[in-house]
Amino acid sequence: MRKIKRTLGAMMVTAVAAAVLTFPASAKGYDDYASAYNAVTANGGLEAKFDLKLEIDDEETQATGDFKLDNSEGKNHLYYEMDIEGSKVIQFSDGEYVYTESNGKKTKFKPNSDAKIETGENEEKMSEKEENGTFDTTAFMKEFSGMIEAGKIRELGLLTPIAEQAVSKVSTKKEDGEIEYTLKLSNALVKNYLNIIIQNETGKSAGETVSIDELNDVTYSATSDGNVITGIEYGGVFKITVPSSLTGSGEEESYEMEMDLDIDFVNPGEAVTVELPDSADFEELK
Repeated sequence: MRKIKRTLGAMMVTAVAAAVLTFPASAKGYDDYASAYNAVTANGGLEAKFDLKLEIDDEETQATGDFKLDNSEGKNHLYYEMDIEGSKVIQFSDGEYVYTESNGKKTKFKPNSDAKIETGENEEKMSEKEENGTFDTTAFMKEFSGMIEAGKIRELGLLTPIAEQAVSKVSTKKEDGEIEYTLKLSNALVKNYLNIIIQNETGKSAGETVSIDELNDVTYSATSDGNVITGIEYGGVFKITVPSSLTGSGEEESYEMEMDLDIDFVNPGEAVTVELPDSADFEELK
């Protein structure tokens, strides 16, 4: 089981800073979108259901998640269940510790500590494939599905409005009392985000692991009932470059990966109650 330090947050700050230098300070329609999004947590909590689909060469991986957060009255309680192709992970937090139950192991750590998180159920398989000089697309997609792990959801800002400085244009469409906001984002910013995920998951730097070099048809839309966002959709087709060290041919190879991520809010704008499991038998990571 791989252990990696929690460095994603700092790298994300760098990526966002680059976007601030790239785009204008505002885009028409952004304020309405942000106001409807912020209304989701108006009563101090939210519940969101995730559905992630990845496809490479007709091979598909699907991951789902149910994220519940209650930060009303000074609380910061989180409960999350994730399923990647039948492999289930439970994560929750009482505001002091983050607890994880995965593959029969129960661990905990303090969010601001230097503890190393155990991640990646496919580590043994991935290591074997790397040593043999081949690239396993299915294992890669399962690893990449970790982008909807609870910690990454929060660090990537998947449940908060897209930063205004990263939006160049907002288009709106009204139909049957609903408003759909379509945001034009920086391809460079999205590419940075995804490559950071890959590097963080593999524990390797750029050039030593798989990278995303081109993005096509990148989409982001949010639907509201006029007052509050009810759902989010991300999509895109990404060109993945595999270095020669990971291919059987000894030459660099390229693949296309299609990603679709749907996020549906459950009763957006209403309070959420989070019931935390017993945490007595969780081992603290050092």
